[in-house]
Amino acid sequence: MRLQRTLCFLMLMACLLLSGCNLPGTASTPTPVHQYGAAQAWIDAPLDGSTIPLDPYEIVMHAYDPGGVTQVELKVNGSLLASIPNPNPGQPFATLKYTWMPAAEGNYTLAASAQGVNGPPGYEATALVTVAGASPTPVDTAIPSATLAPTSTLGATVTQHPTITLTPTATSTSTPTAGPVSITFVPEVSEYQFYYGSCTPNQITIQVNATGGNIYSVVLFLKLQDQASGTTTGWDGGTSMTPSGNGWFTRTISSSSISGADDFSAAWLLYQFVATDQAGQVIGRSQTYSDIALSSCAAPPIRRINPTPTPTTIPYIPPIRKLPSLTPTLYIPIIK
Repeated sequence: MRLQRTLCFLMLMACLLLSGCNLPGTASTPTPVHQYGAAQAWIDAPLDGSTIPLDPYEIVMHAYDPGGVTQVELKVNGSLLASIPNPNPGQPFATLKYTWMPAAEGNYTLAASAQGVNGPPGYEATALVTVAGASPTPVDTAIPSATLAPTSTLGATVTQHPTITLTPTATSTSTPTAGPVSITFVPEVSEYQFYYGSCTPNQITIQVNATGGNIYSVVLFLKLQDQASGTTTGWDGGTSMTPSGNGWFTRTISSSSISGADDFSAAWLLYQFVATDQAGQVIGRSQTYSDIALSSCAAPPIRRINPTPTPTTIPYIPPIRKLPSLTPTLYIPIIK
């Protein structure tokens, strides 16, 4: 009897311990929810206690609610930064992302709380992060609203599409960060209209003359902006340009290598130059340029060809001959 009581007590303690566990595999652990059925949130990136650069950073969050997650609220140092709706509110699990631009270096407390269909949100999941030092990543800067009239000296192959009216508008909400005034960027482009698909030109050469500082390398960053809606893709990872002497750096880009090129029928190719010194420190950023158009090759319309009618052979019928009319002859017998 005593052994049975001991076993029952141990099983009860194990159940209590298991019931107090949170969902596994998350970067931040939420405080136990204050009410059964309330939604829970986790911050997967950045990790608690991590250090991130003074650049746009993508915060990744997960949320759970048995009846479905409706939204996640994100706070920075206690102030609401964004309310992010769940595109699939009927699903119990949700992965939501938000690009955050820290205002300055320092320590920040990120907090996320999920709102579910079942009722009030759960307690906030927090992550303490340190922002220090910029890395060579692009920062959105104002795009001139005036029609751009670029010039180029890349040789006889340089052409400018005569029918393009360049009037893109800037949609970035990031804080513009300009490089030191001593750095000057003078870009040149081989083509201001190129294509994704079978038609040509399907690649362009971008070069820039960067002067005014101890420039060791120039990194080229690209992203696309839909001409119809203004929707933009994220910046790519950046590509180091090839130095060609006298402050010039060059890069040739194929349309098939641009992420998201096949998502839009017509888009602006936005690009930015980031200059670094030999130690890898950012010493200058250009504005965001938007004078290059990228379009898809529309398939030619399919023409419906009517088949040539096959002549029908008509059997030969000889003409009807008119027979002469026969006049009866009257014979009178002769009596001798």
